[in-house]
Amino acid sequence: VGVAMGSYFNALHGANEAPSELTGRNTALGALNNTVDRFHTLADQLNSQTRTINGKLGDTVKTVNGQLGSIDERNQAILRTQNTPEESLTLFDQRDEAIRQLSEHLDIRTVPQTNGSVLVNLVNGQSLVLASGAAKINVIDGDPDPQQTNLQLEFGQNKQRIDTLPLGGTIGGLLQARSDLEPAK
Repeated sequence: VGVAMGSYFNALHGANEAPSELTGRNTALGALNNTVDRFHTLADQLNSQTRTINGKLGDTVKTVNGQLGSIDERNQAILRTQNTPEESLTLFDQRDEAIRQLSEHLDIRTVPQTNGSVLVNLVNGQSLVLASGAAKINVIDGDPDPQQTNLQLEFGQNKQRIDTLPLGGTIGGLLQARSDLEPAK
């Protein structure tokens, strides 16, 4: 963009030196068109990066929802198999691995329960896994810009946007990267 702007100002200066000559004006208009084309190309590249980030965000949210469901399933299975220690130990390991994987995508806190289950919350305290089930994270269109997708936490009938929170992990990083593109746009 800087080179195109420099060329445009040089051509404009040349046109100002000889305002009656058609060649100088045509050169200035050509340089202006090149500058506009550069801005359009740059805008397209930035929008493409936003779409790529949104795609990765959607894929990561699907993974997170699977992990939340897995943690909830393991919690329920642990409650059903409390009398068989060998099976319970395998379930504990599987659940702990799902929690570890989830922590790569979100900044979470766990709360062990006396019955062997574990509650999982976002760092701000919003529940992701309770005794009654697991939440689901949805990717919803942004308002007013649909490209600025938002995240919504759904637990039963309750729905709340969470993309404005410090989420940490992969999801927080993707949201931050997309946010960092806005000033450039």
